[in-house]
Parts: sequence; C-alpha cells; structure tokens
Amino acid sequence: IGSTNIRIFEGKEGIKSISEEILEAKEKHVYSIGSVARILEATEGKFGYGERRRKKGIISQSLRFENDPRGKILHPLTDIRILPDNFEFPGYILIFDNKVAIIFFEENNKSIIITSGSFSLMMKSIFTFLWNRCATLGVTH
Repeated sequence: IGSTNIRIFEGKEGIKSISEEILEAKEKHVYSIGSVARILEATEGKFGYGERRRKKGIISQSLRFENDPRGKILHPLTDIRILPDNFEFPGYILIFDNKVAIIFFEENNKSIIITSGSFSLMMKSIFTFLWNRCATLGVTH
C-alpha cells in the first residue's frame, strides 16, 4: 500500500492548494463531506474550482448540509446527498486518489493532506457507508 506522507497547510491559500491538487487527480473522482458554505466563507468566495473540475471530467460525490448552496446540482459529474441535521461536522474532508485532505474550520482553516493508500481506503469506506444512508436531493440527472 506504500508509505504515508502528511503535509500541513494554512488559511485560504492552503485550501486553494488542496483544490489545485484535486484537479490533477489521476482517478478523476473526488469524494467530499462537509459544508460548501463554510468552504466559500474560508476562501472568501468562489475561485473557479467547480467549473475547472467539471471541464477536467472529475466526478464529485458530496455529502453536504441542507442549507448549503446547490450550484450545478444537475450536472452529470456532480452527485450530492444531504447529511442529517444532527450531524456535527466543523470541518471538511476530501478524498481523492490515495489522499485525504482535512480542513479544520475552527482552527483558522488549517488543513492537512494525508497520502496513504490504507487511510484513503478507510475514508472511502466511511464515505460509502454514510452515502448509502443519506437522503438524496430528489433530482435526477
């Protein structure tokens, strides 16, 4: 499965660096858990990530909150399910390739990327477990 590497980032530039790394993903699939509204707040608005992701053909599966902005929910490369109201999650997780990025909103938007095949597999399993239990948006592509 390989070695483990951990990198630490700070602030909105760190979040943008993570986004740029996702755009270079080999698997062309990103899984995310958390509030897009909090990401937009942390990065002080949109910076073109979603549009560039779609242009590169990267599929996004997202577990979001009911009150999050919906954006391009009807796009065929975007699939969203809704987390339950009582799901407390003061961060954001992105899983792509053999990497897991975690953004901590309560800690001045510090973030980390863990590169580890086994950790990525564990997080994808947790994501799939949650995905299968969360509500759909009630829209079809």
